[in-house]
Amino acid sequence: MPRLEPIAAVRVVASPSALDGVDWPPTVDLIRIAEDEVLVLGGSPPELSDPHAIVLEDTGWWGAALTVEDLESWLEYEAEWPVDLRSGTFQGSVAGVPVKILVGEEQALVITRASLAPDLEERL
Repeated sequence: MPRLEPIAAVRVVASPSALDGVDWPPTVDLIRIAEDEVLVLGGSPPELSDPHAIVLEDTGWWGAALTVEDLESWLEYEAEWPVDLRSGTFQGSVAGVPVKILVGEEQALVITRASLAPDLEERL
């Protein structure tokens, strides 16, 4: 597993319909935290239709990029959930630490809360 590093993110809290109605740029990755909350990686969110939306920088995430092939072999031994990786977003416990995983065609990003990053690195 590559070394974890800080991840630039923006947290957006808004009505589910406002989040679903956004035309998200292809240059950003999204992780749905809850029905009314997303974590935006790689850019800023566009305007939202929810006038009460909360948009703020979230520096509480660390992550590592790796190939999908490396991710599959790593998760085979460390994941505490069935591994069936297709493009998309996944979350679960790896080595006892909650992680979120974004999988693309060839690359993947594993992220965890900054406070848990040392635990994940130590266990792997």
